[in-house]
Parts: sequence; structure tokens; C-alpha cells
Amino acid sequence: MKIRGLNRKGQEVVSNFGIVGIIGIVFLVVVILGIWYFSTRGEQAAGSIPENAEIIAQACSVVATESSINSYCLQIREVKSGVYATCDKMSNYNIVVTDSDGTNVQINSMNEKCKQYATQLESKIREACVSGDYKGKPNIEINSKKCSAYLTGTCQAKSNIKACTELSSTTCNSQSNCEWIADTANSSKGKCQQKSNLAVCTTITDLYQCNSRSDCEVKYTN
Repeated sequence: MKIRGLNRKGQEVVSNFGIVGIIGIVFLVVVILGIWYFSTRGEQAAGSIPENAEIIAQACSVVATESSINSYCLQIREVKSGVYATCDKMSNYNIVVTDSDGTNVQINSMNEKCKQYATQLESKIREACVSGDYKGKPNIEINSKKCSAYLTGTCQAKSNIKACTELSSTTCNSQSNCEWIADTANSSKGKCQQKSNLAVCTTITDLYQCNSRSDCEVKYTN
């Protein structure tokens, strides 16, 4: 493009200035967008870290140094309202636990040991969800799972109850789950059987309700 009043050299200067100006504008836009992106991501990351993260990390670091299985693997700690975790699962909540010297030697060792106590921890969490601190609170989260997720299974009559059919007439009615059914033709004869209301256990789908009954129990599947 030629510009009147300017010689060839002047036109080249103007043209080059225009290209430089465009590149400068593009660069400025990229810088602004980059600043906005990283500041937004930083705010999101900061918002995902619990307020008491440092306190939890220090406490877990101390019990790891002491090799305390109960405190590190089995103690359920509050991360934030409605959310709890054991030390070996704190990384799920952006809480970084390290050894006192900044390494991960002891932490990694304890995390491996915790795997051996997974069943014991599961039982402890179930107990807490059924009759302990989290009773009636299915949405409480523990180690990235809701309380309700720990209660998967079927409702059945309690397994520790002695079979009613094995009992005599004198011992039948002494069992809370049994009843004596007299023979209509001969009242001195009859049979001992499980109370009919125990059949209700198998129809209960709400496992919280199942555990609240004295005659029923949950057979867990996980």
C-alpha cells in the first residue's frame, strides 16, 4: 500500500510500525488472559484447601513419626463441616502430609500399613454411621464416601438367635424371637417357630431402620 506524500522508505517505516503495533496488541491480550487464568485457578485451588489443613497435616505428621496405627490409620478426623478422613486419605482433600524433615519416607510406610487395617476401619465407620456420632446422617462423608455407601447389604433376622424349631415348649417362649404354636387338636402338643414379625426383616430396604430393630441385623456386602 502506497501513502501519498511519503517516499518509499517512509512508507516502509509506517508499514513496519503497523505490524509491530498489531503484534504488541496481540501480546498484551495474551498476557492479560494469562494473568486472569492463573489468578482464577489459584483462587479455586486455595478455596479447595480446608482452613485447618496445616493443623491436620502437622497432627498426622506427628502420629506417623510415632508409628501410631490407631491415630494415623483408624482415627477419623474432621476436614471440614460434614467431611471426615483418616490421615492416609488426607491427600484426597488437598492436604499434604509429610515427615517432619519434609520427606515422605515415614508417611509412605504408614500409608502402606493402613491398607492392612482397611477392614477394621470399615467396621469402625459402619458402627459410627449406624449408632455412633454419624447416626441418622447418611450424607456425612468419610474418606470420600457417604455414610450411606458404607451401609450396603440386606436386612435379615439376627443370626445369633437360636433356631426356634430346636426349642421345647418350656424354653420356646423365653426366646424373644420365638413363639409356641399349640396344636388345635391337642393343646398339650404344638411346635416352636420363629415369630412371624421376623419375616419383616427381609422386606426392610432402609438399612438404618433395619439396624434400629432389636430382632433384625444387616448382612453387609461391601
